[in-house]
Amino acid sequence: MESQNAKSIVDIHALHEESLDLTGLDDLFQWASEMVAEGLDVKARKARDQKVKRQVLSIIHRSAEMQAKTKYTDELSYLHRRVIALQSALSEKSDEVCNLKQLVMAQYINLQRIPELEEKLVQLEASAKKENEIEEERKHLMNALAKLKTERDLLDELLTANESENVRLADLLRESREESEKLKNRRWWHFLTALWSKN
Repeated sequence: MESQNAKSIVDIHALHEESLDLTGLDDLFQWASEMVAEGLDVKARKARDQKVKRQVLSIIHRSAEMQAKTKYTDELSYLHRRVIALQSALSEKSDEVCNLKQLVMAQYINLQRIPELEEKLVQLEASAKKENEIEEERKHLMNALAKLKTERDLLDELLTANESENVRLADLLRESREESEKLKNRRWWHFLTALWSKN
């Protein structure tokens, strides 16, 4: 940036020097001196020529200075804008660096937690293994329970069948007892009476 600033100042100085170069202005001086010096003697003509030459040079100097000043002002404005842009870019880069530092710190903290996380992972794997064992045991118990339910249903069916058979046998026993009672109560002549009634 400093080299660009120095270069622009050198360019302005060179332009100023070129504007002060009198090459090609002799005809203008000659014409101006002839216009104002007609009818004067040589001495007065030279004095008038010198005066006109100084006035023209003064005008040229002022014009060159104004141009140089304008260019210098433009250059300063440009440099000022460049400085502002660079400051803005520097601020953005500073923010990026700050964010990167925070990210690095967060990653460093996370890296410090790796042993703890590994230990938790081992614990979780052990817990998962225990859960698998528990799940296998649960499945085994569920299968055993299903078998017990099947056997219970079978026993219920057998019990129902036995109860039905018991009721039937109880009815037969009751009927047999009633028949036996009737037979006990019957006398020998009842048999004859029954035969006689049939005839």
